[in-house]
Amino acid sequence: MIHDRDLQSGHKLLIVEILKPMPPEFAAIVGDCLHNLRSSLDNLIYELAVAYKGEPLSKSIEGHVAFPMFRSDTENTAKTLKCMIRGIHPGARTIVKGLQPYTRRDEAHKFILWILNELSNKDKHRFPHLGVLQRFS
Repeated sequence: MIHDRDLQSGHKLLIVEILKPMPPEFAAIVGDCLHNLRSSLDNLIYELAVAYKGEPLSKSIEGHVAFPMFRSDTENTAKTLKCMIRGIHPGARTIVKGLQPYTRRDEAHKFILWILNELSNKDKHRFPHLGVLQRFS
């Protein structure tokens, strides 16, 4: 492993040389980690709704509650975001809105929550995993 710094961007770089192939199950492990991280955000919003509204949640809130993740700010985005977080405390809503990737404007695609969302979506929509295929072939 080599630690370095990109002179143009100033970002830290970590260069890794892979000496032997990754085990086939590694892709499934990484996918599981991504899914769990992304799901924990949805679980957080659900628990915030329960803390604010009490249990049981109304069907209209329970059926839509999730951590919103939007790269662009459109009228439809605003409606969907409002629906997803309407059951949580107004102060928490403000924080969640501030965490939206679109608030970073041209840098939205570099925001860690957006990267997590994209990696999680790509992982769950690319079934079967190559690691799974390799293991059972």
